[in-house]
Amino acid sequence: MRTPATDFILKMSKNPDAKGLDLAHQLEAYLQQRFGAAVNVDDLARLAGGASNETWAFNVHIEGGGSYALVMRKAFSSGLLDEGMAAEYALLKALWEQGTPVPKPRWYESGSDSSLGGAFMIMDRSQGVDVRKAMAKDQLSVDQMGLKLASIQAQIHSIPFQELPIDVVDGNDYSRRQLEIWTEKYQRFDQGRWPMLSLACHWMAGHVPDLNRPALVHGDFKANNLLCDKDDVTGVIDWEMAHIGDPIEDLAWTMLWQTPFDLVGGMMSEAAYINAYQESGGNTVEPARLLFWRIFSWFKLGVIFLTGVESGAGKGPRPVLLQLGRSLPFVESKLAENLLQVLDRGGDR
Repeated sequence: MRTPATDFILKMSKNPDAKGLDLAHQLEAYLQQRFGAAVNVDDLARLAGGASNETWAFNVHIEGGGSYALVMRKAFSSGLLDEGMAAEYALLKALWEQGTPVPKPRWYESGSDSSLGGAFMIMDRSQGVDVRKAMAKDQLSVDQMGLKLASIQAQIHSIPFQELPIDVVDGNDYSRRQLEIWTEKYQRFDQGRWPMLSLACHWMAGHVPDLNRPALVHGDFKANNLLCDKDDVTGVIDWEMAHIGDPIEDLAWTMLWQTPFDLVGGMMSEAAYINAYQESGGNTVEPARLLFWRIFSWFKLGVIFLTGVESGAGKGPRPVLLQLGRSLPFVESKLAENLLQVLDRGGDR
């Protein structure tokens, strides 16, 4: 139903505010240097979502001919995660060059060199929309798309990571390293306020599964980070949490998100998704290993939420981060459910 209020929101979404106009001028100045010719930027629009980076879509027209549809990701002054945009850009470039379905990365500028007031990278804009939106609008065949996405996740895990510009350590202790990274993040907070997070942290420290086949882990493989155009997958985006680790960690994170518009719960059941993943060449999914990484995934999500809330302490956190903070009790309840499964299996011994 259209109302004056919705008309106003639609109008505002199509017309950049003062910040958007300033950004358009800054982009024109930057891209003029890159293309070596005068350029015009139009259709600049802030994309929804993104708690770590703000994302802008725009078109650039080069004087004398030539146009490009681009996307810029720009770091917030107080980002939710600190994994590093430079590393993400280098990884995207390597993945694109070897044929992985990622947007073509064009340029990266660090915060110290940036003319836009912070680190940013610019890449080609992939066709289509994210899978969640396509599902909500009934624009794709969910069964076929589910099979394709399970296959892509398996393909990512089979990429020879030794050839990628990503941190590789001696030995295969990648799983424990991930736990140490997220435990260190958690220890910055008042652990007494979150008993289930603390219990999960304590339990995981003594039950890290052995890792025989380390792999490239996307770290955030879920419906709103997957782009499609009808029934074609056009891009896997948001690689900021990518690392080398246990591929079952990646699978457990994907299964964390279960709504009518997610891969699991929307497209396929858990069992069907696991089966499709394994039949596509993915790693064997052992129940005990999957349960460990489920607990880790809920713990990791809780730490991300805490980081988001605390990052704005004293200066007014962004509304999206306040919403995340309100979900912490739910995260603790899910941790309790999974830890009870551990007790039922005798996994506390």
